[in-house]
Amino acid sequence: MKSIIKILMFAVAIVTVNKAVAQDVHHVKITNNSKWDIDHIYITPINSTTWGSDLLGGDEVMIPGESIDIIADCDVYDVKIIDQDGITCVLEDVIICDESENWLISDLTKCHK
Repeated sequence: MKSIIKILMFAVAIVTVNKAVAQDVHHVKITNNSKWDIDHIYITPINSTTWGSDLLGGDEVMIPGESIDIIADCDVYDVKIIDQDGITCVLEDVIICDESENWLISDLTKCHK
């Protein structure tokens, strides 16, 4: 039962911080608002067949309440999040095109495996 709950535990709520005209550089602040440690975060454009590098650097862990900042091109992405127990959550068709955005990872969502 714990695994089923964890599969549903992440939500990425994209909140636009600044609706200024989009430029080539798009800043995204990713905050772990869940009760779980996050071991890996990957993003990739939806037309890619491979995942990019781990945004946490491989050895880092994002504990609840922590944030990281990334820079991405305007595109539509898939996001893969792996928690402390190895549970994987894939969020599809996430749009990054505003100059500045916040993603909140929380305990509620339906993930694709």
